[in-house]
Amino acid sequence: ALAGPGYRKRWRRLAAVAELLLVYTSLTGARPSVVRAAVMALVLLLSSALDEPRDLLTNLSLAALLSLVWNPLWLLDAGFQLSYGAVLGIAVYKRPWQQGLIAGPRQLQEALATALAATTTTLPLTAYYFHHISWLGCLLSPLAVLAAGLSVCLSMAGAVAALFCTGLGSWLLQAAA
Repeated sequence: ALAGPGYRKRWRRLAAVAELLLVYTSLTGARPSVVRAAVMALVLLLSSALDEPRDLLTNLSLAALLSLVWNPLWLLDAGFQLSYGAVLGIAVYKRPWQQGLIAGPRQLQEALATALAATTTTLPLTAYYFHHISWLGCLLSPLAVLAAGLSVCLSMAGAVAALFCTGLGSWLLQAAA
């Protein structure tokens, strides 16, 4: 959307998003989870620009390699392990969770399967680092993920709506809060 639609503008889009990701990463202090997300987003955009197939495990592996080349001590960082563990869990266990869930709207099944895959995969790390497992947190985590997604969508819509109609924008932003 930054450079406009179309096949020929894919390199401009990639350059614009790469610049924004670098700025965002530096503004957040380049924590391991932010670096992972930025590298994975760049690899995803690059594969799209080169018309290559997308592979989450290869993308995750490349992000881990580049992150550890940058700072090898991140391997011992809880944020690094939890971030990569969650994405690994999503890549490996999302489909089995989705197939095991009861019938319902596809988007809801996908969201719940994603949250359950990430939560169950990071459970051992959470227990190790925090010496506690919140069973209620495990049960409510998928709902929190859904609520966070809804909140982000409402925030974006509220920010855009506020440009044209402050009342509607204010209402959407209050709903997001």
